[in-house]
Parts: sequence; structure tokens; C-alpha cells
Amino acid sequence: MEFNKLSKNNGRLPLVNAAEEVGLIQTRAQVIPGRFYKLTARVDVPQITSEWVYQKTGKNWIDLDPVGLLLFHDNWKEVALVLNLKVIPPQVQAKVLEAYWNFSKLNGLANLFNQDNQLRPLEERRLIDQRFYLITPTALSTILGVNNLNYAISTYRMDQVISARLIDWDNFGSLVNPAISDYGFYPKPANLAQIYENIVTNKLI
Repeated sequence: MEFNKLSKNNGRLPLVNAAEEVGLIQTRAQVIPGRFYKLTARVDVPQITSEWVYQKTGKNWIDLDPVGLLLFHDNWKEVALVLNLKVIPPQVQAKVLEAYWNFSKLNGLANLFNQDNQLRPLEERRLIDQRFYLITPTALSTILGVNNLNYAISTYRMDQVISARLIDWDNFGSLVNPAISDYGFYPKPANLAQIYENIVTNKLI
């Protein structure tokens, strides 16, 4: 299916709520790269302060409920790298999703569907390796034509991930053009306008 024919979110729900609505509950062992997830993570501090956030992330925010693409790297079973869609301006986010959809179509996405254009069972698809599952931060930067995605990538130890939901390919459009929300961001209140501006100054668009 062409990206422009997918049923889109178009402001109906924020990403976290869309993932809660359509996401498939997964265990930590079932979370694997090249797919889109909503994760919930914990941190081992009594209070999340601005100083702690900067020391921990090198950024002025931390998101404990990211929604985005789990990227591949050598240590992905212990550390999750998530291209966090929530920190990318919505109009840019839609372009990112379209680029990844088209890249996936060129690299085996059709193999995940049967002859009736229905997704194969999830357990069956776990056994089907596709090139786009091995997408690294560097490879994704190349696909998107940007120099550095680091500001938009959130890092989590897998032993601190307390829940996960998979946004499967038949609900991919629910990620596109969501309502804006700062749910999951710390410190509060989150300055999303500043976060989006930092995406621009980091030359991601």
C-alpha cells in the first residue's frame, strides 16, 4: 500500500494514546529492532530534576513514555535506542514516517503480508528476517538525508523498561500527524516548542 493511502491519525490522538489504543502488549524479550513501540520506562531516582535530566541525557528533557522506532545496534538486547517521534515536529515526523515506510517497502515489507494483503501472524513474522529490521542510527540518518539524529534518539536500559506495546504495520497510520502532548516528559512542564526548536538547530530538518 502507498503511504498516502494509509488511514492517518490526523490529530485525533496523541502518540501515547494512539499506541495504547492499537498497540499490542509485548514482553521485554519480544521487543526487537526495526519496529515501532511505545515503551514505558522507570528511573531510579526519588525526584526527576532538571540537573539530573541534563546529567543523565545531555538534553533538557527525558521522556519515560517514548513512542518511536527501535533502532538496531550491537547491544540492543540490553540498551534500547528509540527514534522518539514525540520530540520531532509533527510536519517533519510525517516525512520521517513516510521515508521509513518507503524504505521498508523496498526492503521486504511485502513479505510480512499474505496474498490477501493481510499481515501474517506476529509469531510467524518473528521468524522472517528483513533488511529494514537492521536499521541503525547511521543508516536511518542516511535514508533521511540528515547528519545526526542523536537529539531525537532516547536511550533506555532494557531492565528499566516496564511495559511495551508494538504498533504493528496495519496501524502504522496511527502514528502520522498525531495530537501534541507532553505526557511522559520530565521535568514538567515540558517545553515542547523548545524541544522542536532544538531539532531544527541540530539540523535534523
